Amino acid sequence: DNNTNNSSSVNIHPIHNLYMEINSIVNDLLSGKTEGAITWTMSNINSDDEILDLEFQLRTLHYISLLRQNDMDGAVSYSQAYFPKFVGKHGEAIQSLMGCLLFPGANTSNLKYAQMQSDETWQKTIQSFKKCYCKQHRLPLYSALATAVNVGVDAMEDVRKLDGILEMKNKNSNSSSSSSKTSNVDNS
Repeated sequence: DNNTNNSSSVNIHPIHNLYMEINSIVNDLLSGKTEGAITWTMSNINSDDEILDLEFQLRTLHYISLLRQNDMDGAVSYSQAYFPKFVGKHGEAIQSLMGCLLFPGANTSNLKYAQMQSDETWQKTIQSFKKCYCKQHRLPLYSALATAVNVGVDAMEDVRKLDGILEMKNKNSNSSSSSSKTSNVDNS
């Protein structure tokens, strides 16, 4: 009996493991930690432009977090190590990021730099991660159950209207049939 319980806890379904992994990485991103998501992108890169763009977004957020910690040397080293491969596609964005080094404090006072690290930017990056992860592992981005419930909830108003129309039609047909019965009785 004990052996059966132990083996069933070890044999977790592979899809469950995927959902556990995505949940763990998303929770890290929500806490401002990019390392897990960057590691995932590096192991799943296979020349997919979406994953490369995601990696750039994640590396940008990590770079900005180094600047916010006033770790200028760390930010320079990080940019030298990881940004060169993105210059072709993201050169202009990289130049803006390098501007943060030239103007200390710009990353907190300048609107452009504030947007680079805003909650909205983090949320977009998290959504991009989820999309890439689910696409890579052939998982639905949204739960089938949640989609079915949302469609059902959205359709409820239309169903109520249809029900009301059918109810009125039944009342009208019942009152019409009652009047015709009454007139048939009067004619006899």
